Amino acid sequence: MSVDETIFAKLIELGIPYELARHQKLHTIEECAQAEQQLNAKMPKNLLLTTTNHSAYALLVMDGGTPFKTGIVSKNAGYSRLSFASNDDVERLLRAYSGSVSPFGLMFDEDKRVECLIDRKLLSEECLLFHPLDNSCSVKIRTRDLLEVFLPATGHKARIIETIIKQ
Repeated sequence: MSVDETIFAKLIELGIPYELARHQKLHTIEECAQAEQQLNAKMPKNLLLTTTNHSAYALLVMDGGTPFKTGIVSKNAGYSRLSFASNDDVERLLRAYSGSVSPFGLMFDEDKRVECLIDRKLLSEECLLFHPLDNSCSVKIRTRDLLEVFLPATGHKARIIETIIKQ
């Protein structure tokens, strides 16, 4: 079974309803507007981050319109300094590749090395879009199902953080 088929099977097993849209490969958050219009939901920016010594990893799920500021995210998440994980780390930990990272990859993080950080701003969204580790399709699921059903089923819990400085 392919990685995306494994993800779809897990969603069905967990009773999580979803909608699927196939499209051209999307490489930027701007290109994701196509999927957002097609499925009427927001596509977050998903980044696999690591500490300087690679002793900790975090999957940051943040509002696509918010610029990623490593200092702000690191401070608000309680890490000394986060930076982008390598493509090898993305593949090894989440079975994904650059441009296809999503919380669905956490089902493959059997050693629970990756912490899931969710931008507080996304909690107001009823549904979110994620690639099923393949950026030529997008999956719409309820935000509540992600937080309360999918992540716990993978042995992960979302930690809600601010990705911007509060004025």
